[in-house]
Formats: sequence, C-alpha cells, structure tokens
Amino acid sequence: MIYQLDFWKTEEESRLDSIVKNVEAVKQSSDKVRKGIYARHGELYKKYVDLEERFQILERNICHGSPKIS
Repeated sequence: MIYQLDFWKTEEESRLDSIVKNVEAVKQSSDKVRKGIYARHGELYKKYVDLEERFQILERNICHGSPKIS
C-alpha cells in the first residue's frame, strides 16, 4: 500500500505553533527590556557615586573652612 503524507498542518497544530511563536517573542522582548534596565541601572549607579564623591569634597571644603579660591 502506498500512503500519501499530509504536509499541511491541521488548524489545531497551527494555532499551537502561533502561540509558541508569540510566547517566544514575548520572552525575547522581556529579555531585551531586562538587559536595558540593568544597563541603565549601571549608568545611574556610576553617576550616583560620582555625585556622592563631589558632594563629599564640597562638604569637606565648606564645613572645614579650607577655602581654595584662586
């Protein structure tokens, strides 16, 4: 007997494939957002440390009376 294979997907399979593709797309998108948030957090942390150091220098010069005006 000769059988002919059906290469067309059924409606149920195609809906499942569509759902899987959508879930993968959402996962990729959320991964990009997560990486972006961590990158932005790193940038903000560096700025915070810089501002804290600058504030300490200003506070030290103002409060301890060591004027260095040229």
